Order: sequence, then C-alpha cells, then structure tokens
Amino acid sequence: MNILNIFKKSLQPKTIFDYSQSIPKEYVVVAFRSFASKNNVAPTLNITDQEVIDIYQRVGLAFIEASKKRNKFLPDRQLNMIIKYFFEIYEQDKNTFEDKLKIEVDSYIKVGLKSEYQKELDLSEFYHFL
Repeated sequence: MNILNIFKKSLQPKTIFDYSQSIPKEYVVVAFRSFASKNNVAPTLNITDQEVIDIYQRVGLAFIEASKKRNKFLPDRQLNMIIKYFFEIYEQDKNTFEDKLKIEVDSYIKVGLKSEYQKELDLSEFYHFL
C-alpha cells in the first residue's frame, strides 16, 4: 500500500456519525428520541429502538457512500437532518422506505443535496452523556 494513501485516510474528517459507530447504540436512540419528544416529530414510539438504530445506520451509510461518490463531505448536522427525514418516511409507510431511500440517494449523486437536507439538525444537547 502506498504511504500517501495511508496518510490521506488519516486526514478524512471524522463525524459524530463515525464516532457513533463505536459507542453504544442506545446513545443514538436517546439523542434522536429526546429531540423527537421535545419537538413532537419522528421517531415516535411507533418505531422500536432497534428500528431507530437500523434506520440511522442504513440512511447514514447510504448518504456517506453517496457523498464519497460526489467527492463531498456531509456535515453531521446535515446527516442528522436527512436521517430525521427518513424516520418520518418510515413512520408514514415502512413499505416505501427502501424505495424512497434509493430515489433520494440517486438524486443526491446526480444533482446534489436537496434544499430540505441542507438544513442542520444539531443533536449535541442530547449527547450530554458522552
């Protein structure tokens, strides 16, 4: 392996999403549920804790991979907004979740991030336990 590639990888920006992959998953659940409860949005109790984790990972990884294809970096707060949006989709209709995720990821790769996703969702106040 080329030494420059090793150095290049170490310079990759680290995100809360990256960090969250190494922390207990219940922290992610608490952060999103706390935000949702405070703001009366998804994920509600209609989504199990395991589903929160699965959606978080599925959507987060899909958009991170798409951002790499675009040679872009998605900030944590934008990624949180995207994930929040997909909690809402999942609650509305679980059966269309995967199709909508594919459509949105493909759209991001082709034309960039939708204006709704460019907003930020700061969950730092709900990560007080870290």
